[in-house]
Amino acid sequence: MTQEPGITVCGLRKRYGRVEALSGVDFTLPHGGVALLVGPNGAGKTSLLKVLMDILPYEAGSVAVLGLDPARDGARIRAAAGFLPEEIQFPFGRLRVHEVLSLHSRYRPGWDAAYAKALADTLELRHDRRWATLSKGESRRVQLACALAHRPSLLLLDEPTDGLDPIGRERVLGLLAEHLAETGATTIYCTHVLHEAQGLADRLIVLGKGRVRLDEDVELLRRTHHRVRFSVRDGAPPPAPFLLREESGGASERRWVVRAGASEIQEWAIAAEVSIIEITPVSLGDTALAYLASSAPPSELEAVGSNVSSASESHHV
Repeated sequence: MTQEPGITVCGLRKRYGRVEALSGVDFTLPHGGVALLVGPNGAGKTSLLKVLMDILPYEAGSVAVLGLDPARDGARIRAAAGFLPEEIQFPFGRLRVHEVLSLHSRYRPGWDAAYAKALADTLELRHDRRWATLSKGESRRVQLACALAHRPSLLLLDEPTDGLDPIGRERVLGLLAEHLAETGATTIYCTHVLHEAQGLADRLIVLGKGRVRLDEDVELLRRTHHRVRFSVRDGAPPPAPFLLREESGGASERRWVVRAGASEIQEWAIAAEVSIIEITPVSLGDTALAYLASSAPPSELEAVGSNVSSASESHHV
Protein backbone atom coordinates (compact mmCIF):
# COMPACT_ATOMS: atom_id res chain seq x y z
CA MET A 1 0.00 0.00 0.00
CA THR A 2 1.41 3.38 -1.04
CA GLN A 3 1.93 5.75 1.87
CA GLU A 4 0.21 9.12 1.69
CA PRO A 5 2.53 12.13 1.19
CA GLY A 6 3.54 14.04 4.28
CA ILE A 7 2.47 17.39 2.82
CA THR A 8 0.55 18.21 -0.36
CA VAL A 9 -0.16 21.79 -1.42
CA CYS A 10 -2.14 22.63 -4.59
CA GLY A 11 -2.91 26.11 -5.91
CA LEU A 12 -2.49 27.69 -2.47
CA ARG A 13 -3.30 31.41 -2.30
CA LYS A 14 -3.02 33.71 0.70
CA ARG A 15 -3.63 37.46 0.73
CA TYR A 16 -2.98 40.28 3.17
CA GLY A 17 -5.37 42.94 1.93
CA ARG A 18 -4.30 43.70 -1.63
CA VAL A 19 -0.97 41.92 -1.27
CA GLU A 20 -0.88 38.29 -2.38
CA ALA A 21 1.69 36.51 -0.21
CA LEU A 22 1.15 33.09 -1.81
CA SER A 23 0.21 33.02 -5.48
CA GLY A 24 -0.77 29.49 -6.42
CA VAL A 25 1.83 27.44 -4.54
CA ASP A 26 2.12 23.77 -5.54
CA PHE A 27 4.42 21.12 -4.07
CA THR A 28 4.39 17.65 -2.56
CA LEU A 29 6.72 16.46 0.18
CA PRO A 30 6.84 12.67 0.64
CA HIS A 31 6.26 11.18 4.07
CA GLY A 32 9.58 11.39 5.91
CA GLY A 33 11.01 13.86 3.38
CA VAL A 34 13.18 16.77 4.50
CA ALA A 35 12.87 19.93 2.41
CA LEU A 36 14.90 23.11 2.59
CA LEU A 37 12.57 26.03 1.93
CA VAL A 38 14.51 29.07 0.78
CA GLY A 39 13.70 32.48 -0.60
CA PRO A 40 14.18 36.18 0.08
CA ASN A 41 12.32 38.13 2.75
CA GLY A 42 8.69 38.52 1.73
CA ALA A 43 8.72 35.40 -0.47
CA GLY A 44 5.91 33.79 1.56
CA LYS A 45 7.89 31.19 3.54
CA THR A 46 6.53 32.10 6.99
CA SER A 47 2.99 32.47 5.64
CA LEU A 48 3.22 28.99 4.14
CA LEU A 49 4.28 27.42 7.45
CA LYS A 50 1.49 29.20 9.32
CA VAL A 51 -1.09 27.96 6.80
CA LEU A 52 0.18 24.39 7.27
CA MET A 53 -0.32 24.80 11.04
CA ASP A 54 -3.76 26.46 10.63
CA ILE A 55 -2.43 29.60 12.29
CA LEU A 56 -3.44 31.53 9.15
CA PRO A 57 -6.47 30.90 6.92
CA TYR A 58 -6.07 30.80 3.14
CA GLU A 59 -8.27 32.00 0.29
CA ALA A 60 -7.90 29.31 -2.36
CA GLY A 61 -6.33 25.96 -3.12
CA SER A 62 -6.03 22.79 -1.06
CA VAL A 63 -3.66 21.67 1.67
CA ALA A 64 -3.12 18.24 3.23
CA VAL A 65 -0.72 17.76 6.16
CA LEU A 66 -0.19 14.18 7.34
CA GLY A 67 -3.39 13.37 5.47
CA LEU A 68 -5.34 16.05 7.35
CA ASP A 69 -6.89 19.34 6.21
CA PRO A 70 -5.59 22.21 8.39
CA ALA A 71 -8.91 24.06 8.03
CA ARG A 72 -10.75 21.13 9.68
CA ASP A 73 -8.06 19.37 11.68
CA GLY A 74 -5.77 22.19 12.76
CA ALA A 75 -5.70 21.07 16.40
CA ARG A 76 -4.65 17.52 15.45
CA ILE A 77 -1.91 18.83 13.16
CA ARG A 78 -0.55 21.19 15.83
CA ALA A 79 -0.53 18.34 18.36
CA ALA A 80 1.46 16.17 15.95
CA ALA A 81 3.89 18.90 14.93
CA GLY A 82 7.05 20.40 16.27
CA PHE A 83 6.80 24.06 15.21
CA LEU A 84 9.63 26.54 15.63
CA PRO A 85 8.47 29.96 14.37
CA GLU A 86 10.91 32.63 13.24
CA GLU A 87 9.72 34.90 16.04
CA ILE A 88 7.92 33.97 19.22
CA GLN A 89 6.18 36.15 21.75
CA PHE A 90 5.99 34.16 24.95
CA PRO A 91 3.62 35.96 27.37
CA PHE A 92 5.00 34.46 30.57
CA GLY A 93 8.39 36.12 30.86
CA ARG A 94 8.73 35.38 34.57
CA LEU A 95 8.67 31.62 34.05
CA ARG A 96 11.99 29.84 34.40
CA VAL A 97 13.26 27.55 31.67
CA HIS A 98 12.27 24.35 33.49
CA GLU A 99 8.76 25.78 33.92
CA VAL A 100 8.55 26.62 30.21
CA LEU A 101 9.43 23.01 29.38
CA SER A 102 6.88 21.74 31.90
CA LEU A 103 4.19 23.97 30.42
CA HIS A 104 4.82 22.62 26.93
CA SER A 105 4.75 19.03 28.19
CA ARG A 106 1.15 19.47 29.37
CA TYR A 107 -0.01 20.15 25.81
CA ARG A 108 1.99 17.33 24.19
CA PRO A 109 0.62 13.84 24.91
CA GLY A 110 3.74 12.29 23.41
CA TRP A 111 6.17 14.29 25.56
CA ASP A 112 9.21 12.16 26.39
CA ALA A 113 10.66 13.39 29.70
CA ALA A 114 13.90 11.45 29.30
CA TYR A 115 14.41 12.80 25.78
CA ALA A 116 13.57 16.32 26.94
CA LYS A 117 16.31 16.03 29.57
CA ALA A 118 18.79 14.75 26.99
CA LEU A 119 17.92 17.65 24.66
CA ALA A 120 18.32 20.15 27.51
CA ASP A 121 21.74 18.71 28.33
CA THR A 122 22.90 18.75 24.72
CA LEU A 123 21.64 22.30 24.20
CA GLU A 124 23.10 23.39 27.54
CA LEU A 125 19.87 24.93 28.80
CA ARG A 126 20.06 26.82 32.07
CA HIS A 127 16.93 25.65 33.86
CA ASP A 128 16.86 28.37 36.53
CA ARG A 129 16.95 31.33 34.12
CA ARG A 130 13.76 33.32 33.60
CA TRP A 131 12.49 33.47 30.02
CA ALA A 132 12.58 37.28 29.94
CA THR A 133 16.32 37.29 30.73
CA LEU A 134 17.34 34.86 27.97
CA SER A 135 19.39 36.01 25.00
CA LYS A 136 18.05 35.33 21.51
CA GLY A 137 20.30 32.30 21.15
CA GLU A 138 19.32 30.92 24.57
CA SER A 139 15.60 31.28 23.88
CA ARG A 140 16.10 29.63 20.49
CA ARG A 141 17.64 26.58 22.14
CA VAL A 142 14.73 26.33 24.59
CA GLN A 143 12.24 26.59 21.71
CA LEU A 144 14.03 23.83 19.84
CA ALA A 145 13.86 21.51 22.84
CA CYS A 146 10.13 22.22 23.12
CA ALA A 147 9.67 21.45 19.41
CA LEU A 148 11.51 18.10 19.52
CA ALA A 149 10.80 16.58 22.93
CA HIS A 150 7.51 14.94 21.97
CA ARG A 151 9.17 13.26 18.96
CA PRO A 152 6.74 14.79 16.44
CA SER A 153 5.99 13.19 13.08
CA LEU A 154 6.05 16.68 11.50
CA LEU A 155 8.70 19.39 11.95
CA LEU A 156 8.27 22.94 10.67
CA LEU A 157 11.40 24.93 11.48
CA ASP A 158 11.70 28.62 10.61
CA GLU A 159 15.33 29.79 10.89
CA PRO A 160 16.15 27.36 13.74
CA THR A 161 19.77 28.55 14.09
CA ASP A 162 18.94 32.25 14.13
CA GLY A 163 20.77 34.01 16.98
CA LEU A 164 23.18 31.13 17.64
CA ASP A 165 26.95 31.43 17.60
CA PRO A 166 28.98 29.13 15.29
CA ILE A 167 29.44 26.47 17.97
CA GLY A 168 25.74 26.61 18.83
CA ARG A 169 24.80 26.29 15.17
CA GLU A 170 27.01 23.23 14.77
CA ARG A 171 25.53 21.64 17.90
CA VAL A 172 21.95 22.27 16.75
CA LEU A 173 22.57 20.94 13.24
CA GLY A 174 24.13 17.78 14.65
CA LEU A 175 21.19 17.34 17.01
CA LEU A 176 18.70 17.78 14.17
CA ALA A 177 20.55 15.25 12.01
CA GLU A 178 20.35 12.67 14.81
CA HIS A 179 16.70 13.49 15.49
CA LEU A 180 15.66 13.14 11.85
CA ALA A 181 17.57 9.88 11.44
CA GLU A 182 15.83 8.46 14.51
CA THR A 183 12.27 9.73 14.00
CA GLY A 184 11.90 10.02 10.21
CA ALA A 185 9.84 13.17 10.69
CA THR A 186 8.46 14.94 7.63
CA THR A 187 10.32 18.25 7.79
CA ILE A 188 10.34 21.71 6.24
CA TYR A 189 13.42 23.70 7.21
CA CYS A 190 13.25 27.41 6.33
CA THR A 191 16.58 29.20 6.19
CA HIS A 192 18.56 32.04 4.68
CA VAL A 193 21.80 30.15 5.46
CA LEU A 194 21.30 27.31 3.03
CA HIS A 195 24.86 25.97 3.03
CA GLU A 196 24.80 25.05 6.72
CA ALA A 197 21.67 22.89 6.44
CA GLN A 198 22.00 21.37 2.97
CA GLY A 199 23.37 18.12 4.38
CA LEU A 200 20.05 17.50 6.17
CA ALA A 201 17.75 17.74 3.17
CA ASP A 202 16.69 15.52 0.29
CA ARG A 203 14.62 18.24 -1.41
CA LEU A 204 15.04 21.92 -2.25
CA ILE A 205 12.04 24.23 -2.60
CA VAL A 206 12.74 27.77 -3.79
CA LEU A 207 9.98 30.29 -3.15
CA GLY A 208 10.00 33.70 -4.80
CA LYS A 209 7.26 36.34 -4.83
CA GLY A 210 4.76 33.83 -3.48
CA ARG A 211 5.40 31.20 -6.14
CA VAL A 212 7.47 28.02 -6.27
CA ARG A 213 10.46 28.67 -8.52
CA LEU A 214 11.99 25.25 -7.97
CA ASP A 215 10.95 22.01 -6.25
CA GLU A 216 13.37 19.18 -6.86
CA ASP A 217 15.39 16.33 -5.42
CA VAL A 218 18.74 17.53 -4.02
CA GLU A 219 20.80 14.74 -5.58
CA LEU A 220 19.25 15.39 -8.98
CA LEU A 221 20.08 19.08 -8.65
CA ARG A 222 23.69 18.26 -7.88
CA ARG A 223 23.96 16.05 -10.97
CA THR A 224 22.26 18.40 -13.40
CA HIS A 225 23.42 21.90 -12.44
CA HIS A 226 26.86 23.29 -13.19
CA ARG A 227 28.85 26.48 -13.46
CA VAL A 228 30.51 26.86 -16.84
CA ARG A 229 33.22 29.38 -17.71
CA PHE A 230 34.00 29.84 -21.39
CA SER A 231 35.61 32.24 -23.83
CA VAL A 232 33.84 33.87 -26.77
CA ARG A 233 35.19 35.46 -29.91
CA ASP A 234 32.81 38.29 -30.65
CA GLY A 235 31.53 39.15 -27.16
CA ALA A 236 28.07 37.65 -27.61
CA PRO A 237 27.66 33.88 -27.24
CA PRO A 238 24.82 32.15 -29.05
CA PRO A 239 21.69 31.31 -27.03
CA ALA A 240 21.69 28.22 -24.84
CA PRO A 241 18.41 26.51 -23.86
CA PHE A 242 19.87 25.44 -20.52
CA LEU A 243 21.03 28.87 -19.27
CA LEU A 244 19.70 29.82 -15.83
CA ARG A 245 21.84 32.79 -14.83
CA GLU A 246 24.76 34.74 -16.22
CA GLU A 247 27.01 35.45 -13.24
CA SER A 248 29.56 37.49 -15.16
CA GLY A 249 29.98 38.61 -18.72
CA GLY A 250 32.67 40.34 -20.72
CA ALA A 251 33.91 40.81 -24.25
CA SER A 252 35.97 37.62 -24.16
CA GLU A 253 34.77 35.50 -21.24
CA ARG A 254 31.46 34.52 -19.64
CA ARG A 255 30.42 32.57 -16.55
CA TRP A 256 27.01 30.93 -16.42
CA VAL A 257 25.00 28.75 -14.08
CA VAL A 258 23.27 26.16 -16.24
CA ARG A 259 20.95 23.21 -15.94
CA ALA A 260 22.82 20.71 -18.05
CA GLY A 261 25.22 17.82 -17.79
CA ALA A 262 28.87 18.17 -18.77
CA SER A 263 28.38 16.27 -22.05
CA GLU A 264 25.48 18.51 -23.09
CA ILE A 265 27.56 21.61 -22.31
CA GLN A 266 30.43 20.29 -24.41
CA GLU A 267 28.12 19.50 -27.33
CA TRP A 268 26.67 23.02 -27.18
CA ALA A 269 30.16 24.55 -27.05
CA ILE A 270 31.26 22.69 -30.18
CA ALA A 271 28.13 23.73 -32.10
CA ALA A 272 28.38 27.31 -30.83
CA GLU A 273 32.12 27.52 -31.49
CA VAL A 274 33.00 28.67 -27.98
CA SER A 275 35.90 27.40 -25.87
CA ILE A 276 35.12 25.87 -22.49
CA ILE A 277 37.57 26.96 -19.80
CA GLU A 278 36.04 25.16 -16.84
CA ILE A 279 32.95 23.19 -15.79
CA THR A 280 32.45 22.90 -12.03
CA PRO A 281 29.69 21.80 -9.64
CA VAL A 282 27.43 24.52 -8.29
CA SER A 283 26.30 24.76 -4.67
CA LEU A 284 22.66 24.49 -3.69
CA GLY A 285 22.78 28.11 -2.59
CA ASP A 286 23.93 29.30 -6.00
CA THR A 287 21.39 27.03 -7.67
CA ALA A 288 18.61 28.61 -5.60
CA LEU A 289 19.92 32.09 -6.43
CA ALA A 290 19.91 31.28 -10.15
CA TYR A 291 16.21 30.38 -10.05
CA LEU A 292 15.33 33.42 -7.95
CA ALA A 293 17.28 35.74 -10.26
CA SER A 294 15.57 34.45 -13.40
CA SER A 295 12.71 36.55 -14.74
CA ALA A 296 11.18 33.53 -16.49
CA PRO A 297 7.89 32.22 -15.10
CA PRO A 298 8.06 28.95 -13.15
CA SER A 299 6.49 27.00 -16.03
CA GLU A 300 9.39 27.97 -18.30
CA LEU A 301 11.97 27.22 -15.61
CA GLU A 302 10.58 23.72 -15.27
CA ALA A 303 11.23 23.18 -18.96
CA VAL A 304 14.86 24.33 -18.75
CA GLY A 305 17.07 21.29 -19.00
CA SER A 306 14.16 18.84 -18.67
CA ASN A 307 15.86 16.48 -21.10
CA VAL A 308 19.08 16.33 -19.12
CA SER A 309 17.12 15.80 -15.88
CA SER A 310 15.21 12.90 -17.40
CA ALA A 311 18.35 11.42 -18.87
CA SER A 312 20.15 11.70 -15.57
CA GLU A 313 17.30 10.08 -13.65
CA SER A 314 17.21 7.19 -16.14
CA HIS A 315 20.96 6.75 -15.93
CA HIS A 316 20.93 6.49 -12.14
CA VAL A 317 17.93 4.19 -11.73
